[in-house]
Amino acid sequence: GLYDPAEVAEAIFNAKAAGIATYGSESYTVYDENDDPHVVYWNEPTEVFVNVLVNVTSGTGWISANEETIIERVIEVVGGVYTDIYGDATEYAGGGIGRNVLAWEIESNFDGIEGMDDIVVYIALYPTTPSSTRKLVMSSAQRARSDNSYVTVAVS
Repeated sequence: GLYDPAEVAEAIFNAKAAGIATYGSESYTVYDENDDPHVVYWNEPTEVFVNVLVNVTSGTGWISANEETIIERVIEVVGGVYTDIYGDATEYAGGGIGRNVLAWEIESNFDGIEGMDDIVVYIALYPTTPSSTRKLVMSSAQRARSDNSYVTVAVS
């Protein structure tokens, strides 16, 4: 899965009250202070891939390198892996499990990028092409993800 099972199990074990059972399809054995084993269960979130269309109306000061900055800023908000032009990948947590994807939150992460007269973001669940949707609702078991291939920057 996405996470280190030992870390997940330890976090659950340390956070839950004694005597409370855990449930799920994933499991890992942790040991308490007396070295007694406890099997901790949990479910991994379902990854939901999100296509993002960023429509930019460019103005004075716009440079093409801004497109890469925009892609990274989108992935910071949604969550996923951004790969820069040198091939270096950065993992972003995004909003986390069960967090809706909101276009305005993506747009508000574009501060400081020069040369944008206007910017409008549309989002859609992969493989749908974004055209008008501004909010994607995630269930408590879903985690939104994106990466460079899911983000389109259209400049006019």
